[in-house]
Amino acid sequence: MTMPHLMNCAHSDSGWCLACVGELEAEREHLERRIREISESEHRVRDKWDATLKKRDRETERLLKIIRQIKHICEGDAYPDPIIVAACVAAEEGKDFTG
Repeated sequence: MTMPHLMNCAHSDSGWCLACVGELEAEREHLERRIREISESEHRVRDKWDATLKKRDRETERLLKIIRQIKHICEGDAYPDPIIVAACVAAEEGKDFTG
């Protein structure tokens, strides 16, 4: 690989030619642009992930509220539905209950 500080341009015996210097600058600009694009893309992905986590947390809280309401109803029922009771217990223990 040729490098300006080594003065080893293949086109010139006395240093670097403008064409090679121009190509190096164009490549540097291209790489800087790609770094910016990747960084911006990473930020968009992170923002989307954060929004997804917040949505999941809201949905989890909503479901826990429903489960607490169902459990409250079941506790007052003389003959609670065993499936609902099992779902309530599983939810409080953090387990998945599919019935």
